[in-house]
Amino acid sequence: MIWSASLYLAFSIFSNSTTAYIESLTIYSGLFFASLVSATCDYVKERQFLKLKDEINNAHVTVYRGAYGTVQSIPIRQLVVGDIVDIHQGDRVPADCVLIEEMNITVDQSMYYPGQTNVEKEQSTFYGPNSPTGKPDNHNDHPDPFLLVDSKIMTGSGKAVICAVGENTLLARNRNPDSLVLEEQSTHLEKKLDVVAKQISKFALMTCFLSVVTHLVFLTCLITFNKDSSMFSNDTLLKLGKIAIIAVVILIVAIPEGLPLAVSIAMALSISALKEDEILIKNLESIQTCAMLHDICVGKTGTLTKGKMNVAKFQICKQNNATSNDHENFPDIFNMGLEIPTELKEIIKECIISNTDVRIECNDEECKYEPAGQPLEVGLIQFLIDNEEDIQTAFLNRNKFQPKLTQLPFDQLLKRKVVVRQVNGNPERVRVYVKGAPEYIFSLTNTTLSMNLGMEPFTEEDQTHILDKIVSEEMA
Repeated sequence: MIWSASLYLAFSIFSNSTTAYIESLTIYSGLFFASLVSATCDYVKERQFLKLKDEINNAHVTVYRGAYGTVQSIPIRQLVVGDIVDIHQGDRVPADCVLIEEMNITVDQSMYYPGQTNVEKEQSTFYGPNSPTGKPDNHNDHPDPFLLVDSKIMTGSGKAVICAVGENTLLARNRNPDSLVLEEQSTHLEKKLDVVAKQISKFALMTCFLSVVTHLVFLTCLITFNKDSSMFSNDTLLKLGKIAIIAVVILIVAIPEGLPLAVSIAMALSISALKEDEILIKNLESIQTCAMLHDICVGKTGTLTKGKMNVAKFQICKQNNATSNDHENFPDIFNMGLEIPTELKEIIKECIISNTDVRIECNDEECKYEPAGQPLEVGLIQFLIDNEEDIQTAFLNRNKFQPKLTQLPFDQLLKRKVVVRQVNGNPERVRVYVKGAPEYIFSLTNTTLSMNLGMEPFTEEDQTHILDKIVSEEMA
């Protein structure tokens, strides 16, 4: 197109027409505008992909920094050797680390060792002549405690100390430099569009050929039967230039070269729009793949819902009805509205605080501290915060005076979570805190607290009444 416009401009200079050059300038302006639009689209597409990549790599991890087990959430990029991280089921291991505390952890490390999808891990234990057991250092006595970066935690939870980050991890040291080269890959839809574009191009070439032949035949007849026209005159050359320009324009208009690019840009902008709905798309091709799906199975919490839970109603001891937690109209209903002993309220608070992995983080956007972690536990902690409980101080006192001895993470089969802690002021005694589905927890109990803090039987009739009347009807 540039060559045709340049030749047409050169011929127009020597022509008798004073406006012939305007057409060439118009073509140059159109080409410049098209190039500007194409460059802008490429820039927007690249920016969207870089923004998405940065969002994926900007994952956060919970680390223990500070006295008495104070935790905070930081980007993975800020991890340093020696940090103690908190890991749970479904997490990706943020760096090469060693377990120092675990409960039923299994790891999928098939990316390192094919076939190892559920490898059991155990915390590292000190062995040697000065150890409490007096056993020698023996690998058979303490299995593999190592977690490798990007391995997936399949079950369990625990703590691990970071040993290597960044380029010092096993994955980075064994990575082939050629694998770091990013090659642009076409998606399934883009490949189909390319095939369609090639088929259209064939018809465009045929149309262009017919157009050129028709114009040349018409021009030849015009020169032949018109005595004032000459085969090698400047006007004839201008007409040939116009024919060339028309042929190129037909090719440009008919061949959809920008169709795959337009689709890519549309999907990149769609990813940005989905992110505002808290949907993070990691793979561009997944959007096109979803168009071919017929049935989708998803989890309700955090997928179809926002994953933000709150206490709507609660029932204490063997009460015959549930109490609504109307925080807007009665913000301190638990502390001031309930006619139950203060000691019983303190026991309930202790049970919530002692059996939770929630951490308190700073919300920079709203400039306030708020709980973060598993949605159900966050809802319970938020319930205490709404009732003016100093959670940060409660967590510090819990970690200082009631250290956790062991924990059974929530299990889909057992439907409960168990934490064992030392009793405050009596380190020789322990207290077991259990939280889970009522229909599973009730079957394990035969006594309950009364309003007077005494023990009373918790019969099957009582359990059935609470499950059928309160849980199924009032709280449903």
